[in-house]
Amino acid sequence: MRVPRNLTPVALALAFGFLIAAPLPVQAVNPTAIFSFQTMYGVDGPFVGPDHPIRGIPGDELPWDIGAGTNGELDTNGHIVVHVRGLVFKNDPSVPANLRGINDAAEFRAVVSCLTERSETETGRKRVTTMGFPQRPPATPTSMPW
Repeated sequence: MRVPRNLTPVALALAFGFLIAAPLPVQAVNPTAIFSFQTMYGVDGPFVGPDHPIRGIPGDELPWDIGAGTNGELDTNGHIVVHVRGLVFKNDPSVPANLRGINDAAEFRAVVSCLTERSETETGRKRVTTMGFPQRPPATPTSMPW
């Protein structure tokens, strides 16, 4: 997926549920990266559901947990790479028992929401969404043992 070069990333989210990314100093990871992260946070609390969308994108209808080993980056050529492990529904009373600890999404998407420079005095917003890509199922039906 190519993202236009004039974008400055502000948030990264998956279309089925938001993940809040904690940026790293990009030179430490890849000198061509303009944004990189090694931490993500699953949809939870007020971000569950449509009441508190982030840049117009509502959260999923159920809360999510995310495991370690998650990272990604957006480079100066507009290529985005995201590695996600252990993204599953939370072990929470609001989640039906049969969905806890699993991920039922058939595919994933990444969203980059950016502020752009329209002129010396004017900014704008741009949002680019990747095409869907299939998830690779874990070896067992649950990836988070509870």
